[in-house]
Formats: sequence, structure tokens, C-alpha cells
Amino acid sequence: MGKTFDYNFPLNQAVQKIKSIREPHSVSSAQKDSRAEIIRKETAIIFCDQDYDSYINIISGAKITSISCLQYIICALAELYGHQFKSISVDGLSHDTSRIHFAFKDISSNTVLFFKEPENSRFWKINGKELPDIEAFLNKHTASACQYVYLMYDRAYMQIIGHNNDLTDPGRGYNIYSLRWFFEKYFGEEEYSRFRRCFANYISYVKQYLGFSVLRSLAPYAEVNFKRVVKHTLLTTAYERILNIPCEHTVNSETFVRALKKEDFFTIRNQYLKDSLFLTVLGNKEYAESLITAEWLHCSMKEAHAIDLTAVVMGYFKSAEQLLSALMSLLQPNPLSLDSDSSLGAIAHFFKDNLKLFKSEISYPSRKYIDVWSIF
Repeated sequence: MGKTFDYNFPLNQAVQKIKSIREPHSVSSAQKDSRAEIIRKETAIIFCDQDYDSYINIISGAKITSISCLQYIICALAELYGHQFKSISVDGLSHDTSRIHFAFKDISSNTVLFFKEPENSRFWKINGKELPDIEAFLNKHTASACQYVYLMYDRAYMQIIGHNNDLTDPGRGYNIYSLRWFFEKYFGEEEYSRFRRCFANYISYVKQYLGFSVLRSLAPYAEVNFKRVVKHTLLTTAYERILNIPCEHTVNSETFVRALKKEDFFTIRNQYLKDSLFLTVLGNKEYAESLITAEWLHCSMKEAHAIDLTAVVMGYFKSAEQLLSALMSLLQPNPLSLDSDSSLGAIAHFFKDNLKLFKSEISYPSRKYIDVWSIF
């Protein structure tokens, strides 16, 4: 084929439209209607602030713009490749089918192609039977069949409960398909590759430009559930990776390389996991609360760009300091009561000078390995 489709044109147009939604012309406070704010404050059932409403409006506008852009791309490609597609309005479809964004009728096969939002959850579908309003829609447009193209790059069939595993059937026994199937059927594999690359880059750019991320509050119910997540992480972390991390330590200009012995590693891991000592960081002590808070913030903010996570890191340091302080308080006499310096560095040096506090089963070289890491 001689001509190629320029994805930059519609995608750049969509970006400009989204920017106009994200950054509309500023309105001075004097022009704002104070009555709208009063009405909002007096509204009885409201669960979010005005910033959330603005976020929803911007995201909704960006999504509508992107779907319109996708529809334009398909129309342009159909014309370029010589396919006869007729655009059909989907206004009036019931709530059950309201996730359909737009539709085309393929004149050559007399089939309606519904482009649809992915479902909220997996669903059952009776093979060969459609919902009554879809049947009425097909009769109205004298179509003999329909196919659902979900706005998913691939594997749309995964939404269906009970699909078959026939690799030769892209719908796995149903008329449920993905964008990959649609593009490769009508425009070829190479065109699909170009589309996916360009559209994915567009989505990535828009997400970064909008800069939105959801940071949930650590309410009591959420904390209980999140502790379950942290517990699973603690139980499934591949701690044995530390065996491959040597530690260099210089004393009097002489460099030593230390490594943790396997037998000592398994002793420590068994004590931590099998003896359930890890549960102490999931309790209600100060060090546990500091750790859970830091982990919550890290999980919530790690996907954000250009965000300084220093405060989150300090939360982990605070938790370690509080835990070590709690351990030292068990000693008699309590070293912290004799020295006003209870910083993390001071506590680390205390353990460095008192290796005998480690369990007797741990060899001296491994104690030194732990000690070296503790003062970094």
C-alpha cells in the first residue's frame, strides 16, 4: 500500500483538547459565583471536596476526547484501506449496554461492530444470543450479526466466564474481541503495531501531563486490610537475595569483604518468619505504626513523577529507630537512660560495640556482617 496513516495529527489534536480541559482560561475570584459554593456546602449527601469533582471532570473529559480520537482513527483507516464502514448512533441503548461508546456497520459482512468499555467484572454470556435491545438495534439497522470490540489491546475474552481455550479462535467461542483482532483483521498486523505504539505513547504522555494519582486516607478499616497486604509481602519476600550481596568494610585502611553465611541466614529467617517475630511490626506499637504509615505512603506515591520521597524514607528510618529503642529498653540497665543521644546512629553504634547481644546461634562473622550494614 502506498499511503500510510499519520497518527500524530489526531493524537496531537486530542492532546491540545485535553490541555484546554486541564488548564482552562483562569477566572478571577470576583467572577466566581459565590452562590454555587454556598449550595455545595449546604448539599446533604456529598462525600468529596471540590478538588475531587474537578479531577473527575478532567479525567472524564480526557477519556471522551480519547475515545473520539480512536473513532476518528478507525474511520480514517477504514477509508484508507477501502473498507465500507457506516457510523451508527448508539443513543437510546439501555443501561445494560451503555458501556458501548460507538458502533460501525461493516457493509461487506452486514455486521455491526460495537466498540465497548471493558466490563467492571467477569460475566456470563449465552453464546449466539444477544440482549433484547441489541436484537432490536440489529433489526433496526438490518444487520445479520454483531461483534463486540472492547477497548482492550488484547485478550478481551478473559472477561467471559467459561470461555474455551481454542487458540485458533480469537473470541474463544464468543463474539467478544479486542482492538488487536479488529486492527489485524481489517488493517493488518503492521498497522496494529503502529497503532498500539502511537496510542500507548499518547496515553502515557497524557497520564504524565495530567499528573493525577489517588492517595487514599489510612482510615481504620483501610489500615486493617493494608496490614494484610504488608503481612503477605513480609512472608513472600525473597530474603535469600541478601546472600548475593557482599559488604565491603574498611578498618585502618584495610578493606574487608564480608558475606552472610547460609546457615546463619536460615537461622535468622526461621526466627523471623516461622517464630512469627515479623508480627511485631504489624501491631500497635509506635514503630509498627511508623512502618505501616511509611509503607502506605510509599505504595501510594511510588508511581508519581517528580515527587521527593525523602519524607517517606524518613518514616522507615523512624520506624527502625523506634524498634531498636524498644529493644534496648528491655536491657538492664537501659543504655538509653545513661546517654541522652538516642538517635538511630547512636543506637547502631551501641549494637556494633555489643555483638554479644545477637543470638548465640549466629556466628561471629555473620554478626559482623549485620553490624557493618547497621552503621551505613
